[in-house]
This record gives sequence, structure tokens and C-alpha cells, in this order.
Amino acid sequence: MNYEIGPDLREISETIWFGLNLRQLLSSVVGIVLSVLIWVLLRDRLGQQYTSWLCCAAVAPCACIGFVKVQGQPFERFALSWLKFAFLESKELPFKSNDINVKLLSARRDKVTKGKDGDADENAEDVREAG
Repeated sequence: MNYEIGPDLREISETIWFGLNLRQLLSSVVGIVLSVLIWVLLRDRLGQQYTSWLCCAAVAPCACIGFVKVQGQPFERFALSWLKFAFLESKELPFKSNDINVKLLSARRDKVTKGKDGDADENAEDVREAG
């Protein structure tokens, strides 16, 4: 016997504190601890403005890991697959057309560049060959 579970029931997660699930709570705590450490250690060296921007930049990945889902995937899985696609498995994809007009024009251009000047009979043969 097979029971179907609705998509809204699959997304239910147990809340721990203030409506946050465990994943969100841990990423929030890590982000807060990280920003406090950066603030305490670098405030005197860099100044308040630069340190506050550095805190925001350091907390952003923690927030993404805890709260962002892209196409049903957690952020870290999405980020790893994007990095793999963009940098590790990237390759140049050349354009190849299946258009009959492109084939005819390229055949005609090849004949002209080789020194053969085509006439109407040769064009008819090109059309029969391509079609």
C-alpha cells in the first residue's frame, strides 16, 4: 500500500526557540559569535565603519546557510554545485547550427573562396544536397 505525503507536510520542521529550527538557530549563533569576535578584535585597528562592514560580510554566509534554500536545496549544497559547474566542469560550448540556410551559405562561401564562381545549376545542386 502506498500513501502520498503532501508537499506542505514535508516542509514541516520542529521549532526550537523563537520559531527557528535547529539549523537556523545554530547558524544564527555562529554568526553572532563571529561578528562579536570580529568587532572586539578589529574595532581599534580598522575603525568602527570598516569593522561593521566586515562583520556584515562575515555574517552573510552564516545567514545564507541557515535561512536560504534554492530550488529545495540547502544553500551549501547549491553553492557547491554552482562552484563545481562554474569552475571545475566548465567547458566551451561551440555553436553549431542545423539551419539549412547556414549550410547553403557556408557551402557557397567555401566555393567562392576556393576560386570557383558558382552559377544557378550549382546552387540547385546545393539545395538538393542540403535538403
